[in-house]
Amino acid sequence: MLRRRFARCRRQMMMQSVVSRTLRASSGTRAEHEASTSRDDTFGKSSKRGYASSSSSSSLPRGGVGRDGDFMGNARMTAFHHHRRRVKETSAKRFVASTTSNLSQDSTNRRLSEAFSKNLVDDIYRGSFRNQTGVSLKYMMDFGDHPRDQQLLFSAQFLHKELPIRLAHRVAELENLPFGLSTKPQVLTVRDWYVESFEDIREMKEINSMEREEKFTELLSSVMKRHNDVVPMIASGVLELKNELAGKSKKGGSNNNNNSNGSSIDAIAHLPEIHQFLDGFYMSRIGMRMLIGQHVALHEPPKKDYVGLICTKTKPVEVCKDAVDDARALCARQYGEAPEVEIFGDPNWTFPYVPGHIHHVVFELVKNSLRAVVERYKDSDVQPPAIRVVVAEGSEDVCIKISDEGGGIPRSGLKKIWTYLYSTADSPLRDMEFSEAGAGSTPVVLAGYGYGLPLSRLYCRYFGGDLQVLSMHGYGTDAYVHLNRLGTGTEPLP
Repeated sequence: MLRRRFARCRRQMMMQSVVSRTLRASSGTRAEHEASTSRDDTFGKSSKRGYASSSSSSSLPRGGVGRDGDFMGNARMTAFHHHRRRVKETSAKRFVASTTSNLSQDSTNRRLSEAFSKNLVDDIYRGSFRNQTGVSLKYMMDFGDHPRDQQLLFSAQFLHKELPIRLAHRVAELENLPFGLSTKPQVLTVRDWYVESFEDIREMKEINSMEREEKFTELLSSVMKRHNDVVPMIASGVLELKNELAGKSKKGGSNNNNNSNGSSIDAIAHLPEIHQFLDGFYMSRIGMRMLIGQHVALHEPPKKDYVGLICTKTKPVEVCKDAVDDARALCARQYGEAPEVEIFGDPNWTFPYVPGHIHHVVFELVKNSLRAVVERYKDSDVQPPAIRVVVAEGSEDVCIKISDEGGGIPRSGLKKIWTYLYSTADSPLRDMEFSEAGAGSTPVVLAGYGYGLPLSRLYCRYFGGDLQVLSMHGYGTDAYVHLNRLGTGTEPLP
């Protein structure tokens, strides 16, 4: 018994020594010590903090400590309060410094609830929970054939209800992107464009007359103009994120690759959330621009064989020829020469489709083939072989094959060609300037965006088609464009 009491007294003396040193090291005065001691009562009895309850005061000493005595309990609690006060003061200083730093940054780096009114934000989130309504190519063509006032009015009423829902879905998505992508200035700018368009359409009164329908059509034209630079703006934000991830990877010593583009791709190659977002976002953008463009085009003077943006007698061979001419002109401007391109197919065969979509896809594919051939034969005396474009008519699909002998793609690189921002050329996004209003001022370049193939595949898939790429490394590449000629496929809404 005496031995246990001696051991207990020794422990108490040691603890008292430790507490004394702690109190001497603190900057608190005697008054602060007394104040902190008085707060021990509250701390020991407070049930909200979970340390001790008032109902257990008979079994616990005043300091909230066990059987070692009231003095030791109060002393330890006093030291604890001094330590907590210092932590709070340090945290407060850090918070002030952080707030000052954030305020010095761009004021647009704000969450949605901080940048816009509560009512507007609530409307956006309510709209993001509503279902989107998809339409088919055949429906748009049948509906717009010989448009009358009643049809235009019905189309405007549909867009007046549908577009805010689609815009709300995209705003909610842009606000909650992973890996800090939502905080990039470029992404915040695009988000604000979508919010402004949502608000403009929402404030438009119910469309029940042709006068309001005309005003609504003018509004839709301004919305399209505002969103012209969405693709390069998002691309610039994603590029910034990829460079950040690549920099962190290099600091960690896990990536010694000197190619900044390659390292950024490797850093984000295993983040499917980013690619899934971009696929859905750009597919939605294609759909909204198609619906708006179709409605606006119905107000223009009628063109032969056209229903809005849809040509009922699209000649794929002729569209391919126009796309090839544009791509060769761009190649000649870049390299001073352009290889020959041969086109095979029936020039008189037609089917209903959107010529602009075909032109976009074929232009991108031929542009890639031209660059590959020029790069391979630039130091050779051999005449570069011609690129071949073949248009074939199937019972369900229209297939366009683009073949080149530009050296092909390594098997390890085939997985990357569908990755956004993957390109073997230098990216022009770093030096590109964007207008705040989205005036569509981005220049056309031969290569470097890394968006050509992924976006082309989305254009094919929008109406139920697809895009495939097969390559023989050391020889060349074949690209197969499949277009759904039936027109019955509904929009693949994200």
